[in-house]
Amino acid sequence: MHGRATFKGLNKYGTCFASQSPRPPTRWPNRGHLEYGISIHGRLEDGRYRISFFSLSPEIKAISPSIQHGEGPFWDVENNELCYVDTFTATIYRWSYDTNTITSLRLDKRDSVGVIIGVKDKPNEFIVGADRHIYKIIWKNDTNNEIQLKMLLMMEPSKPHNQFNDGKVDGKGRLWIGTLTRNEDLSVESNGGSLYMITGNDSLHFYEKITHTSISNGLAWSGDSKFMYYIDSKKRTVISYAFDETEGNLGKYK
Repeated sequence: MHGRATFKGLNKYGTCFASQSPRPPTRWPNRGHLEYGISIHGRLEDGRYRISFFSLSPEIKAISPSIQHGEGPFWDVENNELCYVDTFTATIYRWSYDTNTITSLRLDKRDSVGVIIGVKDKPNEFIVGADRHIYKIIWKNDTNNEIQLKMLLMMEPSKPHNQFNDGKVDGKGRLWIGTLTRNEDLSVESNGGSLYMITGNDSLHFYEKITHTSISNGLAWSGDSKFMYYIDSKKRTVISYAFDETEGNLGKYK
């Protein structure tokens, strides 16, 4: 350890706090029969460091039957559910952690779906990116399994072969979502898409942030929101951008 790090007890998320920055060992053996590592998330305003323990021998199991092309996982904290999509069948899914049950719904007259993300403080309201359309849906997940659907925005009207791929929401609630060009054989054209930032509620505004992308994926932000991480799967690149959370601007990258 680096210096003397005073640890507080683990909470239910496997997180604790230390008074000084520890230098983590490769393995953290003293946690029962499993071996654990630790992840340092950064320094807090009071000078402590937030640290998470994670298992180095995790259990991996399928939560659903086989699907064709899974994308866009979103953990819905309010409903304790995992939302995800099957891109090529234009189907959205909700898996309940509490009941271990899956509810699915195919979007009529749509060829693909890229992402489903919950709306804050509205447990049954979601934003969905399907084909080149952004929808707001109300999906109560009851016995009728019906949705109310409203189209909010259509993107790239001059590119009929484009569709949405992955998307995520930043710390200010703005949707970042990528497009790609899908060929007839389901392959992806190089440099045919873009990454957009979408803001607003029922009236949306979009801003093109990265051009000439192929397959946008892996969007994430650092814990302090000073960096945005982006993957272009076809190009096999992982990029870290300096991120201005207030304005939603991207800066220098590596």
